[in-house]
Amino acid sequence: MMMQTPERTAANRAKALQRTIKNMTTAARVAKNFAGGRPTNELRTVQESIWMAKAFDRQLRDSMKANGLEPDDSRVLICYLTPDLSMLFTEPFFEGKESEIQAKLASQCCIMVGLIYVIRERDPKMLKERGTDDLTLMGAKPFLNTKLVNAALDERIRTVEFGPTYGLDS
Repeated sequence: MMMQTPERTAANRAKALQRTIKNMTTAARVAKNFAGGRPTNELRTVQESIWMAKAFDRQLRDSMKANGLEPDDSRVLICYLTPDLSMLFTEPFFEGKESEIQAKLASQCCIMVGLIYVIRERDPKMLKERGTDDLTLMGAKPFLNTKLVNAALDERIRTVEFGPTYGLDS
């Protein structure tokens, strides 16, 4: 019987991760690439949130294009809470509409809490497996890494359907 060593455990985990990534669709691999990263805990102004959404949107679209996917099958949403922390709202980011987004968000009293990204899955095999013709992959990038913010972002991801409202028309 072979003894489990830390090196063997690490090698087994690496092999399992490689198998998992190999079995993912291209869209799922792109989403996974954006899922990691070091959590931040910084308050952001409306302008900073728009800048971050713009940079993240460009990175996401470039990654989609580099992987042979349609960049318009992705969207970045700016997320904000009401001052009493009771409700989370989202504002879709559209390149070239920064001033309109700035005017809308600056006119409200809100706390910028993060970004949600959405990627439309187009892989026919995956869609057939799930029994749907509309599947989206989503993730969050919080600005404030707190239980409240993370729970609100997770809840929004689980309960909201993304489609024409966010510019992800079929």
